[in-house]
Amino acid sequence: MQIVFIILLIFGLLKPSEAPGPDRSDLSEIAEEFRKLSRITNSIYLQAATIRKDVQFREFLSDILRVDPANFSYILDVDTKTALSELKKMRKEMKKHDYLFVRKNRKIHPANLISDMKRMTMMETLMNNTDYFVEVSKIPDDILLKELPSIDASGVTNGPCSGLDSPTILEFSNLIRRNSMLPNNDELARIIVTMHDSELEKMRECIKSILELHGQIDLLPVWKANEEYEKFIDVRNMTLNFIDNKYSIINYANQQFQRMEELFERAEPLWEIAESSQVFENFQKSMESMHYHESGKSPKPDQIHTTGFRNSKDLLKVLDDMKSPWFKEKIARNGNTSELIKSTESFQNLSESVFNIEQSWKKFMKPNYSNFQEKTELLIRISQISKNYSNFKKLFERSKYVLNLCGLGKGVLEYEEYGIYEREQFPTINVIEKLTKVKTSVATLKRYLFNSLNTVKENFRFVMDSVKVIPSRIKNTNPTNALEKRGALYRFFANYDQKFDFLDYMEDVAFLSTNIDELKKALEEVNSSTAARTVTIQNLLVNNNFIDIFQCLKKNNFDTFKISDSIAALSALHEIARNYNKTFSKMIEYLEGLSEVQSKITFTEEYIQSMGSTRKKNDSNPVLLLKTPRVVTENIGICTQVLENLEKARISRSILLNVSEFSEDAETIILKRRLFEWTNPKGRLESMLKSADDLNAMAKELRNESFTNMTKIFDEAAKIYGISGTKEQLYRARNALSNSADNLIAAQYFESVRDFDLDFSKHQARLKNARLTVGTLNAFFDEIFGHNKRQKERLILREPPKTIWVTVLCGCIGFMILVLVLALVIYGLTENGRKKYKMTWLYYFGKIEEFEKRWRYSLFMDYSNGKNSVLDAVREGNKTNLMKAVKSGAYINVYNKFGNTALHVATKLGHPELVEILIKHGADRTLLNFENRTPDQIACLKNDQGNQEQHEKIQLIYKKYQNRKFRICVPQEFPESSFHIWIDEEAEINLTNQFMHKFQAITSDEPKTSTHCVVKTDAEGILETNSLELLTFVFNGLIIMKESWMTDCLNDPKLVIQDSKYLVEKIKFKNVIYETVLQWSESMAKGAIPYLNGVFVAVVMEKYDNLTTLTSIVDMHGGIMMDQFPQKKFFNKNSHPYLHSHLGPLFLIHDGTIDLTQYRDDPDKMYTLFNEEEFIIFMLKRDIRRDTRENPIPVLKEAKK
Repeated sequence: MQIVFIILLIFGLLKPSEAPGPDRSDLSEIAEEFRKLSRITNSIYLQAATIRKDVQFREFLSDILRVDPANFSYILDVDTKTALSELKKMRKEMKKHDYLFVRKNRKIHPANLISDMKRMTMMETLMNNTDYFVEVSKIPDDILLKELPSIDASGVTNGPCSGLDSPTILEFSNLIRRNSMLPNNDELARIIVTMHDSELEKMRECIKSILELHGQIDLLPVWKANEEYEKFIDVRNMTLNFIDNKYSIINYANQQFQRMEELFERAEPLWEIAESSQVFENFQKSMESMHYHESGKSPKPDQIHTTGFRNSKDLLKVLDDMKSPWFKEKIARNGNTSELIKSTESFQNLSESVFNIEQSWKKFMKPNYSNFQEKTELLIRISQISKNYSNFKKLFERSKYVLNLCGLGKGVLEYEEYGIYEREQFPTINVIEKLTKVKTSVATLKRYLFNSLNTVKENFRFVMDSVKVIPSRIKNTNPTNALEKRGALYRFFANYDQKFDFLDYMEDVAFLSTNIDELKKALEEVNSSTAARTVTIQNLLVNNNFIDIFQCLKKNNFDTFKISDSIAALSALHEIARNYNKTFSKMIEYLEGLSEVQSKITFTEEYIQSMGSTRKKNDSNPVLLLKTPRVVTENIGICTQVLENLEKARISRSILLNVSEFSEDAETIILKRRLFEWTNPKGRLESMLKSADDLNAMAKELRNESFTNMTKIFDEAAKIYGISGTKEQLYRARNALSNSADNLIAAQYFESVRDFDLDFSKHQARLKNARLTVGTLNAFFDEIFGHNKRQKERLILREPPKTIWVTVLCGCIGFMILVLVLALVIYGLTENGRKKYKMTWLYYFGKIEEFEKRWRYSLFMDYSNGKNSVLDAVREGNKTNLMKAVKSGAYINVYNKFGNTALHVATKLGHPELVEILIKHGADRTLLNFENRTPDQIACLKNDQGNQEQHEKIQLIYKKYQNRKFRICVPQEFPESSFHIWIDEEAEINLTNQFMHKFQAITSDEPKTSTHCVVKTDAEGILETNSLELLTFVFNGLIIMKESWMTDCLNDPKLVIQDSKYLVEKIKFKNVIYETVLQWSESMAKGAIPYLNGVFVAVVMEKYDNLTTLTSIVDMHGGIMMDQFPQKKFFNKNSHPYLHSHLGPLFLIHDGTIDLTQYRDDPDKMYTLFNEEEFIIFMLKRDIRRDTRENPIPVLKEAKK
């Protein structure tokens, strides 16, 4: 036993300890030190931004959570307390009243409710068409019949193309194609001989007459008569549809409304929801936005405020970083860090809150709620009933009364006359149908002549020669040699010109002849019919009292829309009742999760607000001493990310290099995603990894150096270009490759590399400037830790002899002036000095042309997160931000989407300080807003907002400066490094690849973040395109550049900054040239009044593929996209879009498949109709005609004062 114990003891002592993990590389260690520095810097920036109120907390939060800010706002914007209360109440009441929805207790079957809504739509259509019915009743009933003889008279039915042996021609074609069973020799010989003896010559004559026949058919007067006749068909279909539903309408008049009223009353507790439809609409929007974010379709924003942190856990590391020996020795250099730690104390508390919010956010996002989005729509419908519950009860009584009043309580409508009408009209309709077939056949044959080869003359000769050659191949055919002749024909056509399928043409000639013969027969049937017509469309309308009925319904305000709303509410109730417990539980779970996130965010925001009110801004606060903190934070954070990404690549070497040659199909897919360097990436990756290894070796030498010397690592990293392509592009390539089993290996590779960010060239400028960034930080830390205090020098001054004091004084002054001049000259030789002097010169002596050159970039310089810095500061009433914006040269006369300049808005909101800032920095006081008022005219209006004292101050400011003019601040130069150049796929591919390789740092694969768009132009520099996507770039204000710019820049890179010499000025769309490209660029850059201000747009199509693009155009230019058809009753008559006083404000975009005649002919001219092409032309024209009335009428009735 002792021996066993000793053995076990020995084994225990010899057992190796747990193996340590792999040693961290030198590059990893040096990256971690810079990560600590970036975390501390980021915390200082955020602490300072909080004190200055430069950053909203939700902006910061969306940054750290990597959620699109707009999407984030929609997700959070729900009154969860009210929504939860209403949902729980509804679930409770639903449980009490679920017997109403049990099958045996149903008063109304839910399946019928959808049909009922369709019937209401049908009745609305009929009521709106009473004038149309009256118009149609006045059209002569025989209008088409009288024109039918013109068909025979034209010779269409008796020409060369009639009477061909079509069956034989088709049999002949099938024999040659070998599409049918081979007949016996006698039958084969008969077919070939018939073709030889008669049919080929007849075909030849028919083909010769095709162009003439086409002209004859087009000129027939029957087509115009048919346009009127089709109105009969239209009326017949509408009224017949009504009769098909007559029993349901009678049921409404007698029972259905009564049943609906009973169900409404019995389910009254379910309607008794506080007016919370807006809450549920926000709830629906929240769920949609959350699903959009989860699906990956929502764009992930670039980190702006949190580049120093990898995730929210990094926020909690800042305090440890500041207390670490590393920070005290290397950064503070043994200085006292307590003051800095104390000044960022509130940030530490904030960090814990943010971490807790992120945990709640992840928990909230975890379940799948996508199946419950549509249920929120049902809640909206139900909640809307509560607003007018009593009115709905009256609606049922009133509707039943109106139906009976107008004669729909009894079954007076019958089918019999319709049957007679159908039988009597059939021969006429049959002729038109046959004539239409003939027209189509002729058009097909004519299209062969025009499109198959080069010219009509050449095509025609080719066909004629073909018909002429065939007889020589089949002459002297008999049963003995028929099979041999058929073989000769097959070989002849097998070697035929593949550009033109003569057999197809032959078959189409046969079909044409058959159609003409059928047309002739249909005309004979019409001519042989002697019976008089007993039923006309007038009889149908009058005998069934349709016009009287629908006019009565209209006169008595039979409200189909409200009835449809009530039906929709009942349908929603039935739908919710199905499995309601699971539905409500899931919705409540969503809202409770969201409520937890909201409450933590609200708590944190209140903490920030209290911190701002208790902590007064103090210039001695250490965090406020760092200059341009956001830029410094962003630079050091991104530079650190580059080192970390290079280390990640080194560790994952085997994954990256596990790639073989891709197939041609895979390469095409990769190129389409603009991943030009990923088609054969192995060589580039090996080169990049070798450079990364060299960087690691360099890191070993630098690890113990000062931070300033350690920045050499960034200089070396700047030489590593990596391989272009964003994570999003790699993800899209992987998805596209996954669609084909042939590309499975390529898809697996892109799946393994899609999380790598290896495009280091885009950070080249930051890496090269990293030394300056770290130098700025060193200077900041030296200042706050007391390492740069100057020793005061003691000077012993001797009193000069009184006799020479004047000489000494003059000498001193002269010397000082000389030193000052020399200092100014030396400063002027520096980059900053030249820039400062140029700005000063432009401010006092600059010409407007110089300002215009810089204002071209205002769209990219004056906006942050989609918000204009001047307008946003005025909206918030933020004096500091406004002063910062105007001092930096932001364009001051910018309009918001409602048609007001910043000065108009500041005046309306009653901000005298902001008004004075804007006026003293050159805001134009003569500009008119959408109400045709100048800012000072607004100041003189009666104020209804309760801040009369502020408005009186504003009036005094306008009076004070009424005769004074002020200069506008000089706009900043837009640096070349801020260019984001997107190249259209139509540009020459080799030129594109060369340009993107040479200028990787300023080219972009994302159109939405681009500043320039390079396009292919013709020799005259005109962009020719029909692409709506490319036109959207023009409308959105991108700077459109000629392809020749790339060519010249490759030869001379200095020409990049001279982009103004290569601007596209003209665009050709549908063969028409428009000279508005620069106008669009200028209007978007300067923020002119939105082109679609006061426009309401609705798409009237069953399906529209470009709806998303159209919506973005309308939203961008101040219009409002309607999700329902715009009804005139909600809009003011005689109103117009402000910039289009000649047009109605309600734009209908259609494809011509739906009859919009009544809207086109609207007596009030409220509707403007466009198809997609016409709308694009309207945008390209930029035809502006301002509404110059003294008081333009607002479009919406709610907007009327």
